[in-house]
Amino acid sequence: MELFAKGIAIVVFAFAGYLIVTFLRRLNIVIKHPIITSLVLWGIGFPLVLSNIDKADSSPINDFLAIVGVIILFIAAAIGFFYILNPSAFPRPTNLGETKATSYVTKLTEKILNYLFSSSKINIKKCPFCAEKIKVDAVKCRYCGEWIKDKTSIDENLPKVSIESETHNKIQMAVETQKSKITTAVILSKFQSAKRIFSTVFSAVAVTAAISAAIFLAYHWYSSTMATRSFQEGEKYRLENKYREAIDHYSRALDYDSTYAQAYLARGISYQNVDEPQKAINDYNQAIKYDDQFVNKKKSAPERLAEERKRNEIRCNIYLNRAQAWMELNDYRQALSDCDRAMFNSSNPLQLLFNRDNAYICRARCYRELGKPEEAIDNLTEAINISSDPSLYTLRGDTYIRYLNDNANAIRDFRTAAKLGDKDAQHMLEEAGIKW
Repeated sequence: MELFAKGIAIVVFAFAGYLIVTFLRRLNIVIKHPIITSLVLWGIGFPLVLSNIDKADSSPINDFLAIVGVIILFIAAAIGFFYILNPSAFPRPTNLGETKATSYVTKLTEKILNYLFSSSKINIKKCPFCAEKIKVDAVKCRYCGEWIKDKTSIDENLPKVSIESETHNKIQMAVETQKSKITTAVILSKFQSAKRIFSTVFSAVAVTAAISAAIFLAYHWYSSTMATRSFQEGEKYRLENKYREAIDHYSRALDYDSTYAQAYLARGISYQNVDEPQKAINDYNQAIKYDDQFVNKKKSAPERLAEERKRNEIRCNIYLNRAQAWMELNDYRQALSDCDRAMFNSSNPLQLLFNRDNAYICRARCYRELGKPEEAIDNLTEAINISSDPSLYTLRGDTYIRYLNDNANAIRDFRTAAKLGDKDAQHMLEEAGIKW
């Protein structure tokens, strides 16, 4: 719906450009050299846009100047396209001839108009002598010069003249020829009038379509450039742990491009670091929705497989991050569901997730909170088989003693964690007076 609204706005804006040029022409504000004028305006507007979007922290003045530059480019495009498609709207310059492109477009338009109107507005028949196409009301063939013998009278009310006299025959033929010329002139006048109307409409539609395409491409390029620039600034602040400033820049990037998956993911991580889990979840949802951006579809087939694997890993990380956010909201069932999605997201079951241990740990914490210690211990065991983190033994030992009252297995895990250098396990064993 948003894209449709933008498209309608662009078409309206382009048609307004056509009206602007037409209005200037009606006011006798003539442009003697439209192509040169268009190039000059492009030379003014293009640097104006570039010089103001290059600024990382652009102020309202920079945004205003950039908009002015876009308007100048728009008027330049309107003048250029209008001249190419309708050169008669401008006075022909004395020192600049009609370009080949303009001549070609004009002739092509003329052929289209002649074809459309000649086949629909004027009735045609074939000459019985030479088979060439002539008008129905023709008295004499203009190709072979033969008189059409089966012709009908143009006006039945004309007085009948005896054909026995050669003089009367010539008079009748002259009258009929004159009537035919008058009828032909009326038809041609209507044809020319209709052709002028069609030419105007055709020019308006063609100019509107061309300017719409130009504006759409310019808008897409401008918004993409500004979105990338704002995202890069946000990344700098996030790496410096300035999450609020990073969120502002990510939001600005999303204002320019509402489908920017990387910006949603980075902003979700930043929200999670400032204890706003619900906003983080909302951004993670959008990142998953637009995760096709993580794959470069222009690459070859083997490279695309690597890109697909990369996207699966990114999606798994998003699910794990969202699971952490659900846990912060004490919604452990949703968190457990996202952990399962992270572990079984890959289309290839043999493909190992590089942070699969984190998924097992997340599931174990969820099962602990849901009162399922056996499942928690099973997941911690799987995590221990993958990771060398000694704190996992401490967490499993805590699960044994807290939920199952299994002191023997708990002490065994605490001792293993202490030997591997876990400070928490060492401290608990020292307080309990147990050697490790």
